[in-house]
Amino acid sequence: MAIDIFQVGAQLGAPASKVSNVRYDNSGQQAVARESAQTGRIIQAGVEHIREQIIRTDVLQTNNEYVKRTNELRMQLMQKKEKGALDIVSEYEAGERKIRSELMAQSPQSVRYGKGAMLFDYSAQQTDTANRRALNQYRAQQFEAWRNTTLENNQNQITTTLMQNPNDPQALKDAVHKTIFSVEDMFGTYGEERVELETNKALSQLGEAVIKQAIVNQDYAGSKRLVQYFNDVLTPEQRNSFNDTINQKEQLENNYIMAKQLYQQYGSDADAAMSALEGLKNGVSSFENFVNAISGQESGGNYDAVNARTGASGKYQIMPENWPVWSKEAGLPDNAKMTPENQEKVARFKLKQYWDKYGPRGAAIAWYAGEGALSYSDDALNRKQGNGDEPSINEYVDSILGRMGTESPKMSFEDGQTVFKIYKNIIRDQEERQKKHNDLLYRKIIGDIYRMKQQGVSYEEAIDWVKDTAGLDIETGKKMITAVDYFYGSNNRGVSDFEMSILKSRLAAGTFPDLESLMQTCDELKLSTDQKYRMQEEYSKYKNGEGMYKHDLNDYIKDGVIGKGKSKAKDAMWPGVEILLQSWINEETARRKREPAPYEIIEKGKEFMVKQTLGNVVDKDSWLGWSTEVNYAPATLAMAGIKEIQQANDYYFRVVMKNGEIKVVDPDELKEIVGE
Repeated sequence: MAIDIFQVGAQLGAPASKVSNVRYDNSGQQAVARESAQTGRIIQAGVEHIREQIIRTDVLQTNNEYVKRTNELRMQLMQKKEKGALDIVSEYEAGERKIRSELMAQSPQSVRYGKGAMLFDYSAQQTDTANRRALNQYRAQQFEAWRNTTLENNQNQITTTLMQNPNDPQALKDAVHKTIFSVEDMFGTYGEERVELETNKALSQLGEAVIKQAIVNQDYAGSKRLVQYFNDVLTPEQRNSFNDTINQKEQLENNYIMAKQLYQQYGSDADAAMSALEGLKNGVSSFENFVNAISGQESGGNYDAVNARTGASGKYQIMPENWPVWSKEAGLPDNAKMTPENQEKVARFKLKQYWDKYGPRGAAIAWYAGEGALSYSDDALNRKQGNGDEPSINEYVDSILGRMGTESPKMSFEDGQTVFKIYKNIIRDQEERQKKHNDLLYRKIIGDIYRMKQQGVSYEEAIDWVKDTAGLDIETGKKMITAVDYFYGSNNRGVSDFEMSILKSRLAAGTFPDLESLMQTCDELKLSTDQKYRMQEEYSKYKNGEGMYKHDLNDYIKDGVIGKGKSKAKDAMWPGVEILLQSWINEETARRKREPAPYEIIEKGKEFMVKQTLGNVVDKDSWLGWSTEVNYAPATLAMAGIKEIQQANDYYFRVVMKNGEIKVVDPDELKEIVGE
């Protein structure tokens, strides 16, 4: 039978209805009543204590569930980012109401009413306040991030649009106005000071992006204008860095231009080029200023310029009727073409004659209007030329003398050395390019003649074709006739397969430096037409490292180079090592007349993996002039497609890619090319 303690307590606390009369004065009855009342109060206090514990337990359980579910809701909402987090507070409020409603429906009466309800409300309010505070802080952070992202996206769009027309002044103005509007739209409620701060920051980023792009495009004049345009929003460090970069790259560009001019003027005559450079180191001569003034006035330095009215051509606008006579006087052969190199030789020869004979003003008159113009009257000298829309003789001469100006500043020793290095590289590049061109031309000629032979074209007709094709190029004609003789030779039986295999072995051993020497040997051995054509194909395979001419760098070689452990770093370098080893083995085979031994190949492969110092670059940010070594392994450069790399000056490197592209880069740009 269950006992209701609350009912028992109530009964015990009530006064007794039946008591014994122990004494005549009822004192016993009173004592029993007092004792009964005291006992009732004690029991009632115990009952209330138990009731309090039950309420507290129920409230605690309900509150724990509330804390758990609201915290889960808060954490879930705080997974949202940027714009998605803007409504998380209202979403929390709706979720919190739902949680509270569900808990009240599931909780006992001790929690829903009276003291329990008050305790739960108080505890839940503390949790709710903490959650709201955390959510408001998170929302503020995400709102700031969303605003920054939106502004960044707007700026990227503005910058991308500007990059399509970076030299258009109106496009630049539009980009600036859009940037200002975008910032005001985002920060307009934050006060003028914040708007100004954010505007300058955004304009600085815009300026930095467009200036860097102009530098990449090698538009150094435009870069300088942009630095000046964004001067007020760039930091002093940014301005100084940009100006230093522009000046250095502009100097390098000028060195390249000067080296190209040396090559155009002196060709492969390195002694003459060095002599000219020595003169520049001591200050550009007045005659050089005169020559530059003439070319600038006549064509702006364009070797391909043509005057539609007179037919004058080239950088110096030489008249068609003068070219044959002047070129012969300058020592060129008959019918010499107006190549840039020949233009320089002829123009400088004739201008030097006029310079020595008449001085600057007289030489300018003679060049513009002929030597007879030196005796013209003042009226004739001041008369407009052409159809009345071209400068008079005096105007032309005054312009030339104005262009000459004062003597150019002296070239530094370092710049002179750099120019000469570039000049030598241009010679080497041109020689390699010419060799490749000749090789391709010779292959095409052989293919054409082979097909003519197969189609039944007679020997005489083939010779006539050679004469028509070669024209006045006697050397090419000789090679073509030699090729005709290859295929139209009387002995068409050829040689045995064994002799063909020996010839292929000689090719693999590097005996033949080019296709022409191989074909001469084929002719001496009296190969048949088909055999000669097959040997031409073998030569292509040899040059490309295909078939039997590809060296087998087996696992033994690979393990010897990178080690059996094969660390990830070394294993990643193996493709570059393989590229370099294939080329090195071909070179060594041609030099030694035998293939290097495996241990030699392994040692060479290891060398290709060792970093080599390419140069020391000066730290621009160090006022102490500290420098840093730039080191890369040859294998790493080979994988990046780099054929050659040289230090151009204290901070930049000249990189020649395998596809012939030439780049001038700083250490960070070099890292990007290499892939680090």
